Amino acid sequence: MLISQPDSMGPQAVSFGRSLLCPAGKRILGGGVQNANYGVVIQESAPNASGDTWAYTVSRDTAGTSVGFTGWAVCADSGLSGYGLISQPDSMGPQTLSFGRGLLCPFRRRVLGGGVQNANYGVVVQETYPKSSGDTWAYTVSRKTGGTTVTFTGRAICADSTITGYVLVSRPDSMLPQALSFGRSLLCPSGKRVFSGGVQNANYGVVVQESHPNSAGDTWAYTVSRKTGGSTVRFTGWAACATATS
Repeated sequence: MLISQPDSMGPQAVSFGRSLLCPAGKRILGGGVQNANYGVVIQESAPNASGDTWAYTVSRDTAGTSVGFTGWAVCADSGLSGYGLISQPDSMGPQTLSFGRGLLCPFRRRVLGGGVQNANYGVVVQETYPKSSGDTWAYTVSRKTGGTTVTFTGRAICADSTITGYVLVSRPDSMLPQALSFGRSLLCPSGKRVFSGGVQNANYGVVVQESHPNSAGDTWAYTVSRKTGGSTVRFTGWAACATATS
């Protein structure tokens, strides 16, 4: 099932965060934020440690107009076999501009979702996605300039590999030199539901503006954006799909 919460950020605000709680007896599978506002990007998007909530934060460089966006959480029955979370605290030193990590599920488990918990304003999500092997969630965070040492925590949601109908959908795409943003939606195969998704993006300076399920629950959508044009950049959108677990 899907949980959604429309929200907004006032003209003077430069960041906003929200946590979306699954109903009693449900577990979190994935989540994100739907955000069509260029210049507002994802600072963090991740499950909480208890496995029943998805949290996100969006931020922007400077105040401006009021902007609206919608947080999303994908929830399922708590009886999902082998369900568990993997987490890895990490840090980025004062001179470092980006950091990436892959979180591997235990043997014979599949990755259902994941993300990065990051309370550091100015550090944003460059990529977050399931790897093609289906057992790892990867993320990268980045910032424009060095500064202090910052800490954050990567998280992956795993379950038994016997989960019914599990499949990853991917689509390579590119953004031309003059383009500042690009969005894509990835549809699950017929009869399957979207559990999570994201975008694989090794291009420093290109960051995730939005990443979320659609309201129908069968599609994952993302948008990447950058401040200025430059070279052609390439990236790959991903969606993790399976048979609905209600």
